[in-house]
Amino acid sequence: MFDYNRGYAPDIESSGIMDIFRLPKFAYYFYSSQQALDIENPLLFIANYWNDPSFNDVKIYSNCDEVELWLNNKLVARQQADTDINSTNLKHPPFTFKNVPYQRGKLTAKGYVKGQLITESFRVTPGKPAKIEISFDESNKPIQANNNDVAFVYAKVVDKDGNYVPSAEHKITFKVE
Repeated sequence: MFDYNRGYAPDIESSGIMDIFRLPKFAYYFYSSQQALDIENPLLFIANYWNDPSFNDVKIYSNCDEVELWLNNKLVARQQADTDINSTNLKHPPFTFKNVPYQRGKLTAKGYVKGQLITESFRVTPGKPAKIEISFDESNKPIQANNNDVAFVYAKVVDKDGNYVPSAEHKITFKVE
């Protein structure tokens, strides 16, 4: 389920669908896409940060019937799920859009069920790192002052528009009082 530190080596063993901090990786959304379709909450996830020209195949995890992929408001393709040897026994195989010409900008996926558009998702090519965005998980239980408590606090580097910058390598130090 989770990546982990093996203890005998300084590197992290990448083996889970969530990272060592319990944050979902792309594989998490693949597994989530295998659930039955809930029209009120369909899954449509672009498994690509759209920040690297060498990754021109775009994988989308969804439980929709068809997906359209748009790049900067131009239709790339509309297709059904993959039908290869890896998807034979899957309830909802991924959608792989091959050789998408890289262009900075907005990558949009639109999910269809029985010909009806039911959901959209997008990725925007991130700009230069601009700030640190902090969030925390209360797990539906507000943190109480003057009480022993634990909360997960998450920090991510984003550009000026709030887009996650996965390539940021800045050293960040926190001090908590």
